[in-house]
Amino acid sequence: MFKIEESFFIDKGDVRMFSVTQFIRRVGMSLPQTYTVKVQRFVKDDIQLDTDSESMWLLGLATDYLVRLVFGDNPQKAFEISLKGAKNVGELNKATELLKSVNTSLDNKCIINACKLCAYDVAYRTSPALYSNVDNINPSEKTISKIRVLVKRTVKFLKQNSKWVDYDIDFPRGYSELISKGDCDYITDEALWDLKVTNDKTAKKRYIYQILLYYVLGMRSKYHDRFENLKRIGLIYPIDQVAYYIETKDISDKDCALIAHDGLGLKADEKNWKKTNEMDEKMLNDITKGMSFTFTDFDPDKYKDGIFDISIDDFCTYYLDKALKTSITWKKPKFNYTKKIKFLKKNNFLMFISIDSKGQLSVLRGGKRELLEHDLEFYYKNIDIYANQILKLFGRYWDALYQISEALQNIQVNIDDSIYLPLEYNVRRKLSEGLSGEVHGSIIDLDFTNHLYINPFDGSVHGYTARDIKDRDVYKRLPELIFYQFPGFYRDFRKKLIVGKMPLLIDNEKSLISKNKQFLIGKAKKIPTLQNMIKEVGEKEPQTTHISETETYRISRKLLALQSIYDYNLITCWDDRFLDKNNSNEVVKISEKFSPGNNKKQISYKKGRK
Repeated sequence: MFKIEESFFIDKGDVRMFSVTQFIRRVGMSLPQTYTVKVQRFVKDDIQLDTDSESMWLLGLATDYLVRLVFGDNPQKAFEISLKGAKNVGELNKATELLKSVNTSLDNKCIINACKLCAYDVAYRTSPALYSNVDNINPSEKTISKIRVLVKRTVKFLKQNSKWVDYDIDFPRGYSELISKGDCDYITDEALWDLKVTNDKTAKKRYIYQILLYYVLGMRSKYHDRFENLKRIGLIYPIDQVAYYIETKDISDKDCALIAHDGLGLKADEKNWKKTNEMDEKMLNDITKGMSFTFTDFDPDKYKDGIFDISIDDFCTYYLDKALKTSITWKKPKFNYTKKIKFLKKNNFLMFISIDSKGQLSVLRGGKRELLEHDLEFYYKNIDIYANQILKLFGRYWDALYQISEALQNIQVNIDDSIYLPLEYNVRRKLSEGLSGEVHGSIIDLDFTNHLYINPFDGSVHGYTARDIKDRDVYKRLPELIFYQFPGFYRDFRKKLIVGKMPLLIDNEKSLISKNKQFLIGKAKKIPTLQNMIKEVGEKEPQTTHISETETYRISRKLLALQSIYDYNLITCWDDRFLDKNNSNEVVKISEKFSPGNNKKQISYKKGRK
C-alpha cells in the first residue's frame, strides 16, 4: 500500500496515530442521541466586536495563552509551544526577549509581543518551512483592543462559573492506537471548557465531537477522578458572549461506549469502555482502506478517445502525480458519494466524472465534486470545444504568469548581500531555497507567505505578504517586497528589471511597478552595491497597506479551477456559458492586456502546457 501521508495513514503493525482534531476532521464519528446542548449567556459588557477582517487564528492563540497567564501560569509555560517553534527556527533568544514584556497587565506592548510569539507556533505544530518573520506581525490598535476584551471576557466567565481553573489538560493512559494526542483548554472544579474564538455563532458538530471525545479520554486517563466530578462539558465563545454545554448526567455509559468505539477505535461496551485497550481491527482496516490506495498502471496516454470505466485507485494514481507537483503531501479523498468513475478523453483533453448511487454526475477536482446538469454524451461531445475555448480566452494570461514565474525562478541569489540585513531564520531559508514561482489562479508564490497577484482585469502586479486570507500587507512598490523579504535576491532582481529581462513586470502601463521607474532605474547606469541600495530603498519601514478583503482570492480560485486545462489538458469544472462565444467578448478584451508592449514575440500561446 502507498502511504499518502504519515500522519493520516494507519496500518496494522505500523500504526500512524491521529490527534483529536485530525481524527474529527479526517474521519469523523457518530454522535450519541441522548444529550442536549444547552446555552449559557455571559454577563454582557455591551462592547461590540467587529472581527470580520481579523486573523482568527491570531486572536484565538493570543487570547488562549493570555488567559492562562492571567490565571497564574508562568509566561514560559503559557507560551511553551511558541518557544518550541522559535527554537525550531533558530530564534529562541529573540522570542525570549519578546516574552519579557508579556504579563498580566495586558498593556499594548504585552499584547503586541504575545501576537508576535504566536506566529512561532506554526514552526512547531506544523513545519518550520511555514514560518514567516514575526516582525511582520504588527496588530493594529483595534486588534489589540479586541484581544484585551476577549481575554477579559473569558477570564470573567471562568471565574464566575468555577472555584479554580487549570489549563492545557492532556490524557495520559486515556489514548488508544488510533488517537495518540489531544488536549483541552481549561478544566475547572465542575466543568471542561474549550475556547472557540470564531465568528461562527453555532456549536458545530465537530466541536461537539471534540469535547465529548475529551470527556471520554479524561474518564479513561490516570486523572479520571478529576473528570468524574464534572457537571458539564462545553464551548466558550467570547466574541458572542455565549457558551454551549452538555450536562454530564445526560451522557450515559452507552454514549461513552459509542464514543470510545467510533472515536478511539476500541472494542468498547457499557461496562468496559473506561478500561479496555482492545482495538477494533475491522475499524482500523476500514480506515486504512479509506486513506490509502494501490498504485495501478493507469495512464491516459494509453487510451484512445472515448468514455471508459476506471477505478478509484486509477484516479488516485493519476491525480497523485499532478498533486505532488504542487504540494508535498496529498490525502486520498473519502469518495463517500462516488459509486463509480468515468474517464473521458477526446482530442487529448481529459475529464473525470463521478457517479453516485442515484446516478448524479459530478466532475472531479481531486476529492471535490461539482454537480453536472447533462448526460455523459453531452460532455464527451463538447469536451474539446470547451477546453479550446478556455485556452483561447485565458491562454495569453497564463502565458504571462508563467513567463513571470520562470523569470523569478531564474533570479540568482547573492549570499554576500545578506550580511547587511539581520540573518534571521526565514531570510536564510529563502536564500537557500530560492523563489518558488508556483502559479495558482491569479497568484504567483514567492514563498509560503509572500506572493504576487496579477490582476486579470487590468494586468497590474501587486506584491504582498499574507498571514491568512484576511490579513495581508500589500506593498506600494514591488521592489520593496523583494528587498525587505528577500534581500539576497534584490541585486539580481533589480538588474533583470533594468535590462528588460522581465518585461511583463515593467512594461505594463497599469502595473504598480511602472509607476516607480525612477526607483527601479534611478540615475545609476551600473548596479550599485547593496549599501547604496539600502539608501535607495530607505532604512525606514516599507510602505504597505493592510488589506482584509477576500475578493481577489475568490477570483483566483475561479481561475485556478480552469488552470488545469492549461497545465494538464484536464477539465475540473464546467460552465456552459463558455460554450457560447457571444458571452466571451469581455474576456477576450481582458486577455489582450497581456501583450507586453513591444515584446510580443516573447509571448507564445502554449496549448496544453506540460
